[in-house]
Amino acid sequence: PKSVKLKTSFAEYNLLFTFKDNKLSIVREFRILEDVVAPEKFAEMKDFFEKVLNADGLQIGFKKLTP
Repeated sequence: PKSVKLKTSFAEYNLLFTFKDNKLSIVREFRILEDVVAPEKFAEMKDFFEKVLNADGLQIGFKKLTP
């Protein structure tokens, strides 16, 4: 899957996928940048958290390769 990077003035979210030496590594980071979010930023905050939930809900499938 593709990595996901989201950033707003109040929070950051990163979901990083790397595949190296036949190993999959997944790193998820969430940072709160502001403790209080102004009411006028509610729509932006809602959109941000919907995107975070979608990214967290990604499913990964594995396929066995036969020689």
